[in-house]
Amino acid sequence: MQWWRGPRWRRGRRCCWAARWRGGKPQLFLIYGEGNFIECGTDTPFLQIGETKYGKPILDRLLAHDTSLEEALKIGLLSMHSTMRSNVAVGPPIDALVMRAGASAPRQVRIEERDPYYEELGARWQAALREAQQAIPMPPYDLG
Repeated sequence: MQWWRGPRWRRGRRCCWAARWRGGKPQLFLIYGEGNFIECGTDTPFLQIGETKYGKPILDRLLAHDTSLEEALKIGLLSMHSTMRSNVAVGPPIDALVMRAGASAPRQVRIEERDPYYEELGARWQAALREAQQAIPMPPYDLG
């Protein structure tokens, strides 16, 4: 029996699965409950499970295949911050698995509710968005 067709796997569920076969490059897959999958690659630089409607636009606009690992983590945290701001059902802690090319195992990063970096990131993101919004000219349309 295939694992995604077993009694614990239900239609509609998704999971991310990462692997490295026989010393090859690490690979990341998003596997759907029906058994089909998407592989992370140059045209799909990230995979996301869970709540996607609030933070995904940030990932779509800022994340690229050649983004550094540190920058990718920062962008991921900005995405999570925006999601938490718009959806009270999503909250800390934030757990991230980070794996450098050539590493034998991932490192886990856990961001708790009052993490100083995460709080500063949120404050700076809010200020940067406000500054960008104010710098954009008003619409030229006659609003009556």
